[in-house]
Amino acid sequence: MKEGKNIFKLDGPISRKTFITTMGIILGYTVFASILFALLQAVFEPNKFTIILFVGLLAAFFISLLYTSWLNYTKRIWDILGDKGNAIFYSIAIFIANVAFGFIPVLKIVGLIFSISVLLVLLLKKGKFVKVKKAKVKEDVE
Repeated sequence: MKEGKNIFKLDGPISRKTFITTMGIILGYTVFASILFALLQAVFEPNKFTIILFVGLLAAFFISLLYTSWLNYTKRIWDILGDKGNAIFYSIAIFIANVAFGFIPVLKIVGLIFSISVLLVLLLKKGKFVKVKKAKVKEDVE
């Protein structure tokens, strides 16, 4: 598997195209899980016995969604900064800020603007690392 292509592992920086593709996969996973939860809730009415199953499935979904989203952001920031350590630090800081903004009612609008700004930077800023590797491969071929 190519470096940076595994969405469940911090295996390398990713380009803008791979970032968008991974976001699409995460969106598809979210839609699938939502449909699955709705069907399960329709078939098995929530009660004191099934609530444990629902909470367990919801926790597993949320943790995996959070993890893959964090990895996607970290890999993209890694490409922009060119440094793995700083990418991990900044992506953790961004996720903590997003959660904190959600719990402070006065700052919800600021949090929304912050989230959109970060997403736009990740989508529009050219990376250092992936671009250099592609240029190096072209030079080696010639």
